[in-house]
Formats: sequence, structure tokens, C-alpha cells
Amino acid sequence: MTGSVIICGLGKIGWRVIETFAPTGMKLVAIDDRAQPDDPRLLGVTLIRGDFRNIVNLEAAGVRTATGVLLMTSDDLHNIAATLLIRKLNPDVRIVLRMFNQNLLSRLGSTVNNVTALSVSALAAPMIAANAMARDVQASYLINGQRYEVQHSELFDNSLAVRASAGYFQKQTGLQIIWANHPPQWGWEQSPEQQFQTGNQLVLHGPPTAFDSIAASTSVKPHKAWYANRFTRWFRVLVRTAYTADRMVQIGAVLLLSVFFGSMLTFHFGLKASWPDAFIRTIGAVITGDDVSSDNYPGWGKFFVGSLRLTGTILVAAFTAILTNFLIRARLGGVLEVRRIPDAGHIVVVGLGNMGLRVAFDLHDMEEEVVVIELKADNPFVGTCRRKGIAVLTADATVTDVLKQARADQAKAIICTTNSDLANLEITLLVREMNATQRIIPLLADTTLAETARTSAQVPFALSIPELAAPAFVAALFGDQIRAVFTVEHRLLFIVELKVHDNLDSLFDQTAMAISIDYHCVPVAIVSAEGNQSAPDSAYRLKVGDTLRLIAPLDHLDRLSRRLPAPRNQQVVVQQFPLTARDYLLNQLKITFSYDDETASKTLETPPFVLANHLSLGNALAMKTHLQRDKVAVTVEPCLR
Repeated sequence: MTGSVIICGLGKIGWRVIETFAPTGMKLVAIDDRAQPDDPRLLGVTLIRGDFRNIVNLEAAGVRTATGVLLMTSDDLHNIAATLLIRKLNPDVRIVLRMFNQNLLSRLGSTVNNVTALSVSALAAPMIAANAMARDVQASYLINGQRYEVQHSELFDNSLAVRASAGYFQKQTGLQIIWANHPPQWGWEQSPEQQFQTGNQLVLHGPPTAFDSIAASTSVKPHKAWYANRFTRWFRVLVRTAYTADRMVQIGAVLLLSVFFGSMLTFHFGLKASWPDAFIRTIGAVITGDDVSSDNYPGWGKFFVGSLRLTGTILVAAFTAILTNFLIRARLGGVLEVRRIPDAGHIVVVGLGNMGLRVAFDLHDMEEEVVVIELKADNPFVGTCRRKGIAVLTADATVTDVLKQARADQAKAIICTTNSDLANLEITLLVREMNATQRIIPLLADTTLAETARTSAQVPFALSIPELAAPAFVAALFGDQIRAVFTVEHRLLFIVELKVHDNLDSLFDQTAMAISIDYHCVPVAIVSAEGNQSAPDSAYRLKVGDTLRLIAPLDHLDRLSRRLPAPRNQQVVVQQFPLTARDYLLNQLKITFSYDDETASKTLETPPFVLANHLSLGNALAMKTHLQRDKVAVTVEPCLR
């Protein structure tokens, strides 16, 4: 990319995008109506103050010659309006915009050419949901209806990985090794011949069905939510209803019950009526204003019944009016939700914004029991969640009693997704007081605060949404698509799809093994131009139109996205070889150095000799692996100048 990149909207993610772009050295221009030109976070980026939907500001930013535009505001309508305007000004510029509306998200890219729409919640929610689960699922995502997972597993005696090499294990199970703990190695550092032992920890990628073969090695077993019995749950509803009723309703109920029970006592002990008769006479006098036996009462009894009729009429009328008024104004949905809160094993999501909604839906789709706490009763997502069968409490989660009502101390995990970092931290600390070992995942906009919480405040799952989302927007600008984000050993990893655009692409004619070593990544699938998907093959070379799906760390994602070629400073030296490999080596020398038959034959007679030079490390090691299968002894060395 040779032109400038325009960033429209410097919100939380917009600033993080600038930080992500900083190491690339690309020319950036920002358009924002709030940022100040002297803001140190600009890092030298040219700032144009104003509305990015204004054609004058876009022209000043150089939109007609720009190679990319990032629309980073949280307003879908503003981003779409700007997209259409920018496309009119520059038909070829690549546009990446932030969107939440899923109906528009799936259609915009197919309607307007060279446009990629990304949802922050869709990028981050799968990782958040995976971190909340007690079983060790690191990430979960869907491609064409097929679900893939990243899981952490421990090897037992019956595991295939203990009895076979890493290469054979991956081929037989369809699982790709991302990380192993003994020795601590990433997938791109491992040899296909490496052996594992019982007790080793592995992080693996593949479809859920592929994990069945190593099911016994899962170190943490999932546990389901469990509920109290039906009587207990409905008793809680009654208690909660009484607790949340207006003060006048409570006073009226107490007075009415006091009169009712006082009347029963008077009928039974004073007028010598049986308990059933006392009950029916009280009902008659208080509710209907009638008592058929009142003519037989002594004088004081008649006075009592008359007073009871008058008092009952007034109390019933007043209480009915107060109760009717309360029922008209009250929202009893939250009260009834009490009966649907598990006693343990569920996941609590605090905050029902865009992120909270997506996380709750992802967990619900994974068949997890979810309880949502939302402060605003008029939040439109409350009804959406309840229609899906998700319990929603409309209350303030910073109140300890509300967290106790949601059984936060016995939940599988707590996810804090409110828009306030302070509120998320406060809830984290409150839950920590209730249960010091509770799994808590607070989402924080401040990247530094999230890092501090992880390292200094013993909150290992504190996540920064800008930190997760910004690299995805940068990668999309280069034409790549990020499918999921997750962490392994405190390292941020991305599942990304890279398409081979032409024969000048640095990925063209490369093997998956070479790319893995050169770019420090783990290839997991190759999708041909026709749409056929297959596991990475060490011998297959990528063609134009192929798409390589791989797992890459954040610190190497930029090199992949920009297609920066790997250094070609390695050579393959043949030390000795069997006669069966002579013809292959002869042809290789002729291709590499343009030798004739005689020169190539003489070279073969005097090993060691250089078989190929000016290769990347990945290509050199891939060639070494191929030659070793034919019993050729080779070494990989730096090229001589």
C-alpha cells in the first residue's frame, strides 16, 4: 500500500488503531471533531478536525488518492453514510467500517464493492464466552456453518499424541498443535518428529468432533448449572415480590392481614366459633360485608361485626386501589426471573449493551445457563434475551444484594461488559470479596488498566476490547479476514485468513510449513479458489486464489498482513546422500544454479556441496525435511557473502 490511510473517528478503538499502525511507518490522516492537534496519542498523525461525512474534510484528507479508509465510530448510520460518500469520491479505495447491525453487516460487503464491515462484538464475544467456560476452550468460531475450537488439553496414557509423533498425531486427528508445554514451544517451533509424554499440556485447534479422540485427556470437565427445587424457587419469587412492592402496598397488606387474623381470633375465642367458622365469617364480614349469624351475637359481638364490616370495606377498597396502581406501574418480569436463576454452575453477564448481548447469545448457543444483570429496565435487549429464555435481572450490579440474588459467588464465571471501566472494576472487587477464587472477566476500554489488572490485581482474565479489535481492522485493510481472537500463555493470537492475490504475493508458491516458520504462525487449513478446504500439506504450494487460514501472534500479524517477504539468507548444504537420491539432487542443482549435466555430476562427486541458496529459513527447513525422508544428510546454514 503506497497511499495514505484515513482513520475516521478517534474513539477508544480509533486511538488503538493508530498505535497498531505506528510501527508500519505508513502515512496516516485522521478526521475527528473532538481530538486536539496537540494530543500526544496522535503519534505524528495528521489531524483534520470536523465531521468525516463532510466532503470538504474528506477531500482535505486526500480521499481521492488514499488506498484505505477506516470508519471507526460506533454509529452504524454515520459509518454507512460515509461509506457511500467515500465510494462516490474514490471508486477503488478499500473501506473498512465498524458495524453492529447484523442484517446490514452481512449484506453491505456484497452490495458495495471493496468494503469490509466488522463488528467489534462479533470479534471479541467468542473469546470472552470461551474464557468464561470452566472447560478449557480458548476460542470458538463458525465458518460456513462448521464450528472450530481451540482447546487446552492434558495428555494421558491412552492419548494418541503419547504414542505417535506430532506430525502423525496432527494427520490422524485433524487437530493442529498451537502450543506445548514440554518443552515450552509454539507450533511453528516444533518438529513433525517431536514426541510427547504423559502429562504434557497441549493447546489444539480443530472441529469439536476431532477432540473426541482425546476426550480422556481434557484436564477440566464441564459442569452444568443446577437449580433448587420448585418450592424453593417459587418461595423466592414471593419473598422478592413482597420486597420490591411499594411501601403503601406493604402497609395496606399488613393492615388487611392484621384485621383478618384479629377477626378470626375474636370469632374463635370471643364468640366461640370453630376455626373453620371463624375463617368463613371473617371472609364474609371483611370481603362481602355480610355475616348471616350476626343476629345471634351478644351486644358487643354485633358491635364488633358492624365495625369489622365498615373497616373491611374501607381497607379492601383502599388496598384494591393501591394494588391496582402498583400493578399498572410495576414491571414484574424481573421478579419472576428469580425462579429461573440457578443456584450454581451458570454464567452471569453484567451489562446488556452490544457486547453483553452478543456474549449472552454465544453462551446460550453453547448451551450454557446465562443470567444477565442490566441496570436499565427500558433496555430494548431485555425483551430480546427473555424471548430466548435467558434470565434478566433489571438491577444495579454494584449492589452486593443484587450479585447475591444472581448467585454470583456460585456461578461458573462473571463477565462485566458495562460501558464504565469503574463499574466493571467495582463489580470485580465485590465478587472477589464474595468468592476469592471466582472466575471474573471484566472488559476494560483502557488498555493500560487491563494490563495492570492482569499483572498486579490478580485479575488474569481482564480484557481490553480496543486491544482485541484494533488489529482486526488493520488486517482487514490489507484484505485479510480475522475469524477469532484468543490468548495462550498471555500472548494474543489471531485466527486469520490470507488470500493469495497474484504471483507477486509473498505467499505465492510457498508451502504451509515454510510460511509457518518464516512468519511464526500455525497453518490450520487451505481453501482453494474453488472453495475446497483441506488440511495443510507440507508439499502443497499455494496458488493464486488460494486462501490460507492460520493462527498468528499479534507481533507477527503485521508482517503477514503487509505480505513482507521473509529474509532469504539461508542455504541448504548436502553432507552425504544415497544413490537413490542422486537423480533428484542432480536436477535440483541444474535448476538452482543452471548447471549443465557435467558440472552438476562433478558437484555431486565432492560433498559437502550447496544444493540451494538464498532461501528463507522456512523454505530451507522445508527442503531439509523433504530430503531427510530420502535419507539425505543435510544442514541449513547462513549464506556466505
